[in-house]
Amino acid sequence: MLNVKYLLDFMKAHMESYGTPVPITDFAAHAWAEQLGLKKGGETIVYTGLLYQLVPFIDATVKYLEVIDKTKQSSGLLKLISSLAKIDLGKVVSAFVPKDKIEREHKILKSIVKLLMKGNTNIGYLYSDDVYSGVLFYDFGYDGELNLIAKRIFNSLTQNSVKKVITIDPHTTHMLRNVLPQFEEKLKMFEVMNYLELIDVERGNLGLEVTIHDPCYYARYSNIREQPRALLSKIGVKVKEVKRSGGNTFCCGGPIEALSPNFSKKVSEIRLNELRNASKIIVTMCPICFANLSRVNNDNNKATIVDIAELLGQLTFSPP
Repeated sequence: MLNVKYLLDFMKAHMESYGTPVPITDFAAHAWAEQLGLKKGGETIVYTGLLYQLVPFIDATVKYLEVIDKTKQSSGLLKLISSLAKIDLGKVVSAFVPKDKIEREHKILKSIVKLLMKGNTNIGYLYSDDVYSGVLFYDFGYDGELNLIAKRIFNSLTQNSVKKVITIDPHTTHMLRNVLPQFEEKLKMFEVMNYLELIDVERGNLGLEVTIHDPCYYARYSNIREQPRALLSKIGVKVKEVKRSGGNTFCCGGPIEALSPNFSKKVSEIRLNELRNASKIIVTMCPICFANLSRVNNDNNKATIVDIAELLGQLTFSPP
């Protein structure tokens, strides 16, 4: 296992300096919202917590950590990396991130917002004030960081005249609803809803059979289980359930992909095999789940893994 201290030292220092646990460019973070012409702030905003946008950068980081994990000098290398945390490495790291992966996350984000805007066209976005939720620090038990993050998010929401927050991933939803208000009680004044609880879709007939991977934070802590299934049913998608689904869902391999990438990979392989045996089309609802399952989806029995927003927005993808 990688030296946890050096990794967390890097994430903490980078979070304090730049607002994210790993480097990311402004283009990757916010260009999708500029392309949609979203206004900054307002009473109702879509809050990404930057999680979808961070995934290509996390994925690139994990690939290098996999290599480091196998070397005898892993602690020394991580110590060196942790010393660079206060340097803006976004542009350096972006050179190793495929542009098509950034574009894919942007398409998903735009699809989610377009679905939301069918019910409310007056939706804003926070741009540089869209603060990462701190879920990694929560998962690793570093509660001290959450005090700073909770206050930063509260200030961001109040300064932008926000009353209603629409989250788009399970981690940020759980953090804003249940965790961060314990560190900043004033966060309870904001209404927090997840987009899957708000959107509706027109009836369709995609004629697909899929299986769903339920994210832990949706199925176990936010009671978001039936909403995605009802939405998929409405557009003509049949869900073939695996045994470990809903509140009994199984881990995708995260969040330990940063701490022990090779062990994480083994867990992801177990889950992917379960899902693939049910259907060759796997629907995810979390960018971290998508990344972990995709990382091991590389054999002759390859599945098609899609985000639910790609189906609900009927974006182009290639079924097997």
